[in-house]
Amino acid sequence: MKDLAAPIVSRNSPCPCGSGKRYKDCHGAIALTPRAPTPPVIADATPVTAQRSLSYRPSGTDWDHLGDAEQSACAVLMQRALKQQRGGRLADAAACYREVLALAPNTHDALHMLGAIELRHGNFSEAKELIVAALVLRTPYPDIEHNLRMVEDLERAARVAAGRTPGATEELCEPALPILADLVLHPAVVPRGNRQLPADPAGGAVSSIHLIAGVLESSDGGDWLFHRLAALLAPYRPTLWTTAPGPRRQPVGPEVRRLAPDTGEIPHEGCHVFVGIDIDCLEWIDRADAERVIVFCQPAAPSLYLDQLRAIARDGARRIELVFPSQAMASRFGAGHAVLPPPIELEPALTDRCREDVPVEARVGIPAVGLIGRHWCATSPSADAEFLCRVAAASGTLGIYDPGPLRYALGREAAVRFHSRGPGALPRFIERVGCLLHTAGKWWLEGDGREVFVAMAAGVPVLCPRASIFAEYIDHDVDGLLYDERDDVLELLAALRRAPARAVELGRAARIKIETLVEPLRIASVVRQLLIREGLHSEPAGSGSPREVAVAK
Repeated sequence: MKDLAAPIVSRNSPCPCGSGKRYKDCHGAIALTPRAPTPPVIADATPVTAQRSLSYRPSGTDWDHLGDAEQSACAVLMQRALKQQRGGRLADAAACYREVLALAPNTHDALHMLGAIELRHGNFSEAKELIVAALVLRTPYPDIEHNLRMVEDLERAARVAAGRTPGATEELCEPALPILADLVLHPAVVPRGNRQLPADPAGGAVSSIHLIAGVLESSDGGDWLFHRLAALLAPYRPTLWTTAPGPRRQPVGPEVRRLAPDTGEIPHEGCHVFVGIDIDCLEWIDRADAERVIVFCQPAAPSLYLDQLRAIARDGARRIELVFPSQAMASRFGAGHAVLPPPIELEPALTDRCREDVPVEARVGIPAVGLIGRHWCATSPSADAEFLCRVAAASGTLGIYDPGPLRYALGREAAVRFHSRGPGALPRFIERVGCLLHTAGKWWLEGDGREVFVAMAAGVPVLCPRASIFAEYIDHDVDGLLYDERDDVLELLAALRRAPARAVELGRAARIKIETLVEPLRIASVVRQLLIREGLHSEPAGSGSPREVAVAK
């Protein structure tokens, strides 16, 4: 794409076509290779009235049948679409491409770019149809052939995966996690004299700490751990990073920087702390030199762990340390990993349930059962609906937070109440229920334990499966209830309804336990031990002894 006065796409940015190459090596260089047709010229979106300034024209005869006004309208749409596609507004870009194709069905670039969007959305048949249509119009060139091969490869993979459930793939990956820890994540020996660690904040000379997260979710505090660690490490002035897409100079949040690998804005030196693993790091991880690398692991698919931890560890070329929210989850990755209970910020209880100066009879909670919809372990729609209706009948009311598909299965049930997620909505929901029903299927679908800890901190007893990775934080019939099968839940709920004061006593004990586990000074000390090693004598991964820096009991 030559003669570009004000390019929408930076030469070093990824090409909008989805090839994975830089723009200057892809569509930006097509005009320089004899195998490629003359590419379209792209400039910033221009109003139709400024027709003389339009620079986009198709390289072939795509628009020869159109009048001047229609050609100008198509040029404006193409420029707008390419700008939107580069900015991640794929739906808007696709709508513009379709408008162009309605006027000129043989517009090669609109077909190819729309095919790239459908490919990104996983619509392989539509993507293949569009890309093949574009290939017919022009002599093939490497990038469009690359996209066609990618579509065909993904189609074959989809056909193979159709023969088994998605969970089967993850179950195949799960046994490889401890092997990965042994072969790839085994800590290297670093001489103490060559390691610069953060000193006491009062000393002034501190090595840098970089907190790195993926997309920061603000609708319901999905980024709570990132901001909590930032607050606990505030005396050490950590640099906060996110890989969220968007304009480099557009602010993400207070004191949060957006990674921009093409301009070199990436973490350098010091301690790199990855909060979660769903972080796009392939483009810059090899250039991000670090003295230490720590990953705060949250439940995620084993296949994602295999890919991401290998990338972060550079296939074993550098030391990487893992921190888990529970020992049960850490054990899936072998021995020797650190454990940090979900470090929620302890808030004063909003009800009288935990106050010792209020009689038990006055602290009897609401009989409603709460459930987190997005963590529900589904079996079959009819069996799930029948079981949850029985739960609602046993407790009087069933409240479902962030219901997702459960809203459609139970929408007509009068005893079921739905609560949408939103800023500050989870604590308010917890305060309205008498107990929280936690469910567990595969450990990677359980969530990060925040809901369990928020409920216990609010004096709300939790009914938790013994198979849960968070069951270790609950003592049965002391500060919560554990169950094995779904039918056990109904019996436990019936017992609580017969003796509501018992639920209050369990809630009080749960609050006391959480006050100990996440006491601010203790949590701050634990985080410093993990990141700064104040008074911590760690064992290497694979040594056979877990580093439980904070325990449940």
